[in-house]
Amino acid sequence: MNVLFIPHGPLLKDIKTRGEEIAYQLAKKYNVFYLNNEINYYGTVFSKIFFKIKEHFKKIEESQYKNFNVLTVPYSALYSLKGLRERQLSNFSRNYNTRVLKKIVKKKKIDIIINESFLLWDTSKVGIPYVYDLVDFNSSGKLSEFELAQIENAKGVFCVSHYIQKELMKLNIDSVVIPNGVSLDEFRCNKKEIRKDSKIYRLGFIGNHGWWSGLTFLLDVFKNLKGNYELYVVGGGSEVPKAKEKVYYEKIQNVIFTGPVPKKDVVKYYNLIDLGLLPFKKTILTDAAFPIKILEYTACKKFVLASNLEELKYLKLSNVVLCERNVEKWVKFIEKLKRDKWNSGWDKEIKKYEWSNVVKPLINAIEDLK
Repeated sequence: MNVLFIPHGPLLKDIKTRGEEIAYQLAKKYNVFYLNNEINYYGTVFSKIFFKIKEHFKKIEESQYKNFNVLTVPYSALYSLKGLRERQLSNFSRNYNTRVLKKIVKKKKIDIIINESFLLWDTSKVGIPYVYDLVDFNSSGKLSEFELAQIENAKGVFCVSHYIQKELMKLNIDSVVIPNGVSLDEFRCNKKEIRKDSKIYRLGFIGNHGWWSGLTFLLDVFKNLKGNYELYVVGGGSEVPKAKEKVYYEKIQNVIFTGPVPKKDVVKYYNLIDLGLLPFKKTILTDAAFPIKILEYTACKKFVLASNLEELKYLKLSNVVLCERNVEKWVKFIEKLKRDKWNSGWDKEIKKYEWSNVVKPLINAIEDLK
């Protein structure tokens, strides 16, 4: 069976994504094609415009990644003037992308599509069965007309969080939660790489540090800690330059910025740290999200201190502590967690989030559509 997987975003060099992990699991059973579109995240306004125009003239390129086929495709992402604020594509872009999608479906003899994209790809116009996987909300925190049309015509609706499921229920839309997951074998601690120096208590904030990350807040917490602490900020993102400036001008000691780290090397930092942190700003978007890093910290048997995001309340993992973003409270929790010990009985709590278990409802939906 030929499955076309349309992810929420492109394959990234240094960041694991939900789409990549689900495609990997599905490819154990099906012939999976992964639709990949390149994005210019950090360019100037002029370079981004030039990049968008250039994308219209690319050819479809096929390559192998892990155990699935990657189709890097041309696409159009030009917004209509009316829809610029809410990122609504122009009719030209919608029609262009539909032609690309139909070409792929025909050439690769696709039987079913799994669509995670809330913007680019209109699977309702292609003429074959598809399921829709709602990974997050757009910037308005509401479903667009385009998303609603995708959902209305889908053969099944999935979503990443209970928060999103509750919002769908308000619209009388039935859905199944497929949370994010983790590869336990990959993230289990390698004892050979754990540092011997136990005098320093190492804090780690691992991931992509965008506007939502709360990196500035975390630095305010860290500079109020008393004792032998180090803070590792692992990964890149738009907030990192601002954070470096804050560290420099406020003379905050023992903060290590690693920059982007290859996926294969990230696990070393999970082994290195003692406490995982997730100080996200609390917004509609972060409340609805399911941060994979929470599971990766846990798989490596680390305590986690995180913002009190709504979806994280459903996790009920014994090692995860949720707290409002208050500097004094975070300092007290870090000092407390420093004294706590891992309970071996907690090891089984993470097993239901193994990716091979997470994707089972999706496989069942595919089998029902055969």
